[in-house]
Amino acid sequence: MVRLSYEPALSSADAAPPVLLSFPYGAPHALASAPDATPREGGKLRLDLRQNPSERKRHQCEAMLENDTMRFAGVNYGRDGSSTKAAGTMLIGIHRKGSSTVKLTSAQVFVMRPGVKVPKVSLDPPAFSGAITSGAEYNERKRQLITELGAAKARKKQKAAETGAVRADAVLNADQLKADLAGAASEAAAAPQAALTDRELHALNPSFDLAATIVADAYPRGSFVTDRVWGALDYKLLRAASKSAEGRERLAADKTLFPPFILATLAAKIPSNKEARAHHLRAMLWLTYMLRLNTLRAPIPPDRSGEAEHPDAHRLQLPREAWRQLVDAYTEPMAPREGAPPPPPGAAVKRRITPPLREKLSMHCLCMALVHVCDGRLRCDALAAPLGLTEQKCAFYLKQLGCIIEKVSGDSVATLRLPLQLPKPGRGGPPQRG
Repeated sequence: MVRLSYEPALSSADAAPPVLLSFPYGAPHALASAPDATPREGGKLRLDLRQNPSERKRHQCEAMLENDTMRFAGVNYGRDGSSTKAAGTMLIGIHRKGSSTVKLTSAQVFVMRPGVKVPKVSLDPPAFSGAITSGAEYNERKRQLITELGAAKARKKQKAAETGAVRADAVLNADQLKADLAGAASEAAAAPQAALTDRELHALNPSFDLAATIVADAYPRGSFVTDRVWGALDYKLLRAASKSAEGRERLAADKTLFPPFILATLAAKIPSNKEARAHHLRAMLWLTYMLRLNTLRAPIPPDRSGEAEHPDAHRLQLPREAWRQLVDAYTEPMAPREGAPPPPPGAAVKRRITPPLREKLSMHCLCMALVHVCDGRLRCDALAAPLGLTEQKCAFYLKQLGCIIEKVSGDSVATLRLPLQLPKPGRGGPPQRG
C-alpha cells in the first residue's frame, strides 16, 4: 500500500492544480523541509508560485524556489515549459480524507533550472569621515595620505617641505621660538640631503673651502670632529704600533677594531715633524673610530642609568666623548612602531644609522682618509672592504669630493684637485655592478 501525502492548500476543488517540480540537475540541498540546510548554503529554500495577471493567460505560471544564494526557476509555458508535453499525461492522485476514493487531476510541471544569485552591491556612497573645515585639516589629511600611500619621491618632497617648519604652539614662547628658528636654519642648509639621490651625493660632503690651496684646508679637520674631542684623542697605541711590527701584529688580531688599511698606513712612513705626526695619528685614530661605528647594523639602544659606558661603545672601544659625537652625527632616533604611543619628551629612544646617514658616514671616512691621512691621494679600493662598498662606488664617491681617477700600475687612484672643482649634479649614478 502506498501512502499519499496531502496538502491542505489543495483541498479545495477551486484551488490551482497541483505543482510538480522537476530537478534535472539534481535536487537542491537546502529544501525548506530539509533539516540540514546551513547558513553557508544560504538557508532553506522558499517556494513562490507566480501567476500571469492577464485573464486570458492565467494558466501561465512561474515557480521560483530560492534562498539567499541560490535560485531555481521554472515555467509551465513557452519553449521551456513542460505543460504542453505533459498535458493529459501527468496526473496526480489526490486521496480524499475520510473516504476510500482518490481524485486524479492533471499537475503543473515545472522544470527547475538552477542559478547563482548575484550579490547585491550597495549604490550608496562610502561613509565619509566628515567635511574638511580648515586648511590645516586639509594639509594634515594630505600629509597622512602621502605618508601611507605616497611614492618615495612624494615622501621625500614632503619631508623636505617640513624641514624648516616652526611649530605653531611655540610662537608665543620666545625661547622655544628662538630654538626652532635656529634648528630650522641649520636644517635648511641640509635640506637637499632629505631629497638626495645617487646623482647628488656631493651634498653629503663635509664642509669645504673652494679657495683652499693646501690639501688639509680643502676639507678642514673641524668638519669631522670638534676641537675638544680632537684634543682628547689618545693616539699612544697607534704611535707605538707605528714603530714596531710586533705592535702592529697585536692590533691586527681584531680587524673590526683596526682594519688592514689602518695597519698598512701605520707601517708606512710617519711624518717626522712632531706637530704633523700628532695630526696624522689623531686623524688615523678618528678614521678608525668612524670605521668601527660603520660596523653597527642593529639599532643602538639608549644609554642606561648606572652604566659607566654604552655597551656598543665598550665593545668597539670608543671613548665616551667620541662615542657621543659619532652617534649624534651619523645616527637618528627611531620612530615608534605603528600604533604605539609617542615617547614622552626627553625620553631615551633607540637610534639607528639610516641609509642616507650611512652614505654620509662613508663619504666622511673616504674624505678623512684622502685629506688628513693620505695627503690628497688614495687608492679607490683602500676602504672598500671596511665600508662594505665596491671599488667602483668608492671611486664615484671620491669624484664627488673633487678627485680625478687615474690608473697607476693597474690600480685606480683618486687624486684631489686644488682648488676644489666639485661635479655638478648630473643624471648619472654610481655603477650598479662590480
